[in-house]
Amino acid sequence: MKINREELLSIETIAGRIKYVRQQQKFTQNGVALGAGISQEAYSKIERGITRPSVDRLYDIAASLKVAVYDLMPETRANEMLGSDTVFGRMQQLIQRWWRKRN
Repeated sequence: MKINREELLSIETIAGRIKYVRQQQKFTQNGVALGAGISQEAYSKIERGITRPSVDRLYDIAASLKVAVYDLMPETRANEMLGSDTVFGRMQQLIQRWWRKRN
């Protein structure tokens, strides 16, 4: 299923974006948690904003949701971390190019 980009961009938290994408994909919390290698309880805490996922965990969740990790990051957070003058920014640009070619 296609994710509505406008709706996704309007969500300002990682937890909110994770929940939105999961619901749009019609995935269960348990299914995403299994795909990410964590318990349903741990995943639920991330989705509710109680626990903040590590970068590695965020990549695992993104893979389980079948989206790019940058789709889960609000613009302000992504811009802070992924400015083009940072190592992360350059990595993000390379990942975006790779992701677009893959899809």
